Amino acid sequence: MVGMVTSWFSDNYFLNNTIVTVLFGAIFLIAKRLLVRAIRTSNKPWTAEQRLRWIGYLKSFSFGILILGILFIWGEQLHNFVVSVFAIAFALVFSVKELFMSLNGSLMRLRGNVYNLGDRIEVNGVRGDVIDFNLLSTTILETGPGHNSHHHTGRTVTFANSLLLNNFMINESFMDHFFLHNITVPMNLTSDWEKAKNLLLKIAQEECSPFLDQARKRVKEASRQKGIQLPSVEPRVTIQMPEPDKINLTLRVPAPMHLKGRLEQTILNKFLQQFYATEEEDSSLSNAALP
Repeated sequence: MVGMVTSWFSDNYFLNNTIVTVLFGAIFLIAKRLLVRAIRTSNKPWTAEQRLRWIGYLKSFSFGILILGILFIWGEQLHNFVVSVFAIAFALVFSVKELFMSLNGSLMRLRGNVYNLGDRIEVNGVRGDVIDFNLLSTTILETGPGHNSHHHTGRTVTFANSLLLNNFMINESFMDHFFLHNITVPMNLTSDWEKAKNLLLKIAQEECSPFLDQARKRVKEASRQKGIQLPSVEPRVTIQMPEPDKINLTLRVPAPMHLKGRLEQTILNKFLQQFYATEEEDSSLSNAALP
């Protein structure tokens, strides 16, 4: 009886490979889940971005292992159809063009280190924080509305990596955890813009002081690693005149990636409260001095 069963299994090549493939897939999925759980619950002092980055690497690596395992199991069977597969692949090359372009885009992202998990990027008008990527696509947590907002919309956007081949990409996380953020304050030319400039700079220096030393250190490290001279992180205010009777005060400050929106709102609120409160006091004193 045992001999008959053994002989039957040995004669059923397809059934044997199917059983091996199912067992391999089950063991593979269990191992992958255990590794992901181990990364998430690890006691190592990793940040959330580091854990997401390792999980992303694990997903990409496990996908490659799965493909190699299936090819190894079915290699002999596939060898018999290599000629026909080649003919079919040649006929379907146009139908899988997007797939190959996505793989090329993923290769470009990997070789160029274009972005990583946690980076804030913009591709083809879509802007947000990278929360997942694989060989074919990238998923971001959208921010908006517009380019000047830092609020998450609550939506996730997934795009094919082929977009990286035909569209420019903006990475706002060039200095890793810090970002040089610009805040524009429009004013009338008749306003006391010199006073506004000094007040804006003073408030920015006060708000940035807790992390300014860390930003200086990070920029110095990035300059050494990338071999370029990065701009200073010291708060500064520049003046622009978009119209003859208008003036823009543009404040540039270093901001941690997760505090950009909060820092901007804090600076603007304090500036508006202090600047216009002073103007009202000056106006009241002028009116009181009139006979």
